[in-house]
Amino acid sequence: MRKILALWGISLAGLICGCGLGTAGQGYYKGNSVAVDPLSKIPKAGCLYGAMLPNVSGNSVPDFCGSAGVGTILNAPPVSDRGLALNVGDCGKQQALQLPAVASAAQTFVVYGFFPPFGASYGYGFGDASGHCLNPSLFFGTSPNLLGIDGYEAEYRTGPRASSWLLDQLPSSTGSQPTEALPFGWHVVTYVCSTQRSSGSQVYYDGRPVTMSGGGGISCPTNTATGVYQVGGSRLGTDTFGNYILTGTLVYSKQLDAASVATISDALHSYGRSVGAEQDRPLSTPSHHPALLVADGDSRTAGVACAGCDWPSSLRLDDANTQVVNRGFGGATAQDLCADRENWWNAGYQDASSPALMAAVWMGVNDYAVYGPNPATVATSTFVFEQQMCSVERLKKLGYHVFLATEIAGSGSAYDLAKNTITPMMRQQYATDAAVTLVDLATFPCLGADGASNRSNPGGCFVEQSSGAAGLHPNTVAEQGAIAGMFANAINEWRGATCAKPNETAAASYAEQARDGCVKLTGAAAQVITLPDCQGYSKTRTIVNASNNNATVQAAIAGWGSSFVELIDGRQAVTLAANTTVKLQPLPSAMATGGCSWKVLP
Repeated sequence: MRKILALWGISLAGLICGCGLGTAGQGYYKGNSVAVDPLSKIPKAGCLYGAMLPNVSGNSVPDFCGSAGVGTILNAPPVSDRGLALNVGDCGKQQALQLPAVASAAQTFVVYGFFPPFGASYGYGFGDASGHCLNPSLFFGTSPNLLGIDGYEAEYRTGPRASSWLLDQLPSSTGSQPTEALPFGWHVVTYVCSTQRSSGSQVYYDGRPVTMSGGGGISCPTNTATGVYQVGGSRLGTDTFGNYILTGTLVYSKQLDAASVATISDALHSYGRSVGAEQDRPLSTPSHHPALLVADGDSRTAGVACAGCDWPSSLRLDDANTQVVNRGFGGATAQDLCADRENWWNAGYQDASSPALMAAVWMGVNDYAVYGPNPATVATSTFVFEQQMCSVERLKKLGYHVFLATEIAGSGSAYDLAKNTITPMMRQQYATDAAVTLVDLATFPCLGADGASNRSNPGGCFVEQSSGAAGLHPNTVAEQGAIAGMFANAINEWRGATCAKPNETAAASYAEQARDGCVKLTGAAAQVITLPDCQGYSKTRTIVNASNNNATVQAAIAGWGSSFVELIDGRQAVTLAANTTVKLQPLPSAMATGGCSWKVLP
């Protein structure tokens, strides 16, 4: 019946109660009966203001609890059947729901919505918009006399990163932190302030009390005559606005007990499910292509040099039908992407019919920006590498072949220490992993050599260097040439010839392409074969001389933008005897200089 009515453009909810979906007190269709609206279970006694925000229209939001108070939506956040998407892609928009003045006397605060991994963009049903909010606030008063709840990072650790929140009362900024992290996802978070600042739990996650560190909870404001609260609003003097999906909020004039908090939480979750807010949905449903490549990373993947010149859109793949999806988010960290993995790598990016599921992973520079490349470089690099491994291993379990980029220079010489520590870790860990191909960007000197990003190098490969600053983001030439080229070579090589099905050639002279992972020489006379530019490569390549003549294997004279001479075991060329096979391993040069050569394996 529901589908038939939908085809006619008739709302079933409207037939039942003559009101819009999500209106307080309405009935909703369930099976063959009209069920009680979950919101009817929310207590109204002491409620100063409440708002349910899925599909809300206009900027004025009447009070769910029935008073004359009206909330105001600030700066036009996107609205959907999930509520308000606060500050999608831009933490400076100051988007929030401003509560009426009567709510300033509140002693219990309830916020319901989707909380993304700390500092990350949504990655949940709102497209691929980038977003990065350091220390996003849950709500704040516009006066220093009122409460404020800032975001606070969970302890740094290996594995999925969760979000936790610090209670922060201005102007003294005293408060205590929940000892338990709030995982990303749909949650009802409740704060109950104390009139005596007593110890004990005053924070609830989904109706369950959470132990607080330090001296317990946070005291209630004593001066509420000025200022109003903004859910998602900023702490005074900062730009740390909320970055989450706000589905509903409630404030009460009294300190609610645990039973009431649990009732409200259950009711809000039921409401969210009833209107479809909490249903998991893929971000996009790829059409059926022979292959799918998802590029995962931060602003270096999103691209900042110019519109449309990011390296994923510049790939020259042998399989032109490959679907390429750019999932680069400005400001994202490896830790964020690790935590967010299970949320957005869902059915939308898993096409069982595809013969090649591929993920290009390049991340980590923002982790160094947060945690600092120096001192404790080894410890920091180990932590960042663990977060990269988290993403890689999860993608492998989903059936993806992972193309993992090594680190390059960034933001001046201090980052050389970071680059030079983490890249060897990556090379060692994944040297023999059949499910991972290293894209060794560090071998390209203009990107990977010590000092490559320094401000004293205005003709370098980074955007910022053109204005005399230390570089962080590759410029257009580097994006479309070196980086796109090295990723494309790795992908084409992995999908190309193998010794089970080699590329055969009888040509007198042949220049290997990336796809020629295994070449079989069949010429009637001596042949000369030239290896590809070694920059970016990491996998062993094989040449089978099936002829009765010796062959010459020579290195490329110089690779793309190369400032060094490529050699094979220190020589420009080696002889491959008739009816023999040689395996050649790309060998990175010193981290300080970048560059590479070829090594003949025994």
